[in-house]
Amino acid sequence: MLAYRFWGRWRTLGEFEKWVGGKELAPFGIRVLIVQPAAFTTNMMNAVTMTGKDPSVNYKGTVVEKMVDVFRTPGEFKAPNDVEKGCQGIFEVVKGTGRGVGKEGYSRLVLSRDIRQRTLEQTKRNTDALEAFRDVWENTGHDGGVVKSMAEIESEAASR
Repeated sequence: MLAYRFWGRWRTLGEFEKWVGGKELAPFGIRVLIVQPAAFTTNMMNAVTMTGKDPSVNYKGTVVEKMVDVFRTPGEFKAPNDVEKGCQGIFEVVKGTGRGVGKEGYSRLVLSRDIRQRTLEQTKRNTDALEAFRDVWENTGHDGGVVKSMAEIESEAASR
């Protein structure tokens, strides 16, 4: 669970930085692109050094144990995605060439089929939540639909 919390916070920060950074940098002709990769066949696993203490004792049956198990046997990790093809795809999108032509207006690059599926599932969860809470978000505006400053709200409260 802890691993998911860190991942969620990291992703939220990335989303926020993309949104803020994208808006701030756009006037200068700078585009912000979030790349959503998945597992790619690389030698990254060979660079991992395991500690002497076996973490599976404390994390038996958890997500942490599953992640640690991936690192136990260097060179054995298998991934469905070719890193060269992934890098080529990123390059084309960033440069606006090949498969990236005409896609400059998009800020998110889903880089694999499994991330496509996760993105679709997350989009559905967000859409479902939007509809579930419609009665909340539709009723948060000021009465009469006017836009008010904090000074106006304080002035109204003082006059009551």
